Amino acid sequence: MALSATHQPFRLRTDTKEFLTALMLCRPRLEDAAAAVTPLPVPQLTRQILEVTNSWHLLRDFDVDESVRKTLTGRVHEHVKGLRAKVLRHGLVPEGTALSPAALVEVLVASEALTPVHLELLRDEAWLEWQESQWWER
Repeated sequence: MALSATHQPFRLRTDTKEFLTALMLCRPRLEDAAAAVTPLPVPQLTRQILEVTNSWHLLRDFDVDESVRKTLTGRVHEHVKGLRAKVLRHGLVPEGTALSPAALVEVLVASEALTPVHLELLRDEAWLEWQESQWWER
């Protein structure tokens, strides 16, 4: 997918739930740039986010309580929608472009909004604790 020209680099703030959602969405592509990757459906993406942040209490609730699952999955879905809107607003794709999850991953990686260096955050205990606290606030 070719990117449109932009005036400023497209960046995401690493201290947000949206960034973690984008990182987990793009993680397989960042780990293996040559692989053809199909992003996970939102419920599985949500589960991975809870696992990586050690949000075991939320994961337990996610597994047994439909309302918790619906709430958390809805949040992740909203973050994905927000990422699509930002990509369009920043002119990274032509207006009116339909961004499938796979296309969104390609744009986020090609624009360097997410890079393999960001994967290091997944080993940063302080960052993971911060992210976990963000998800805990329902």
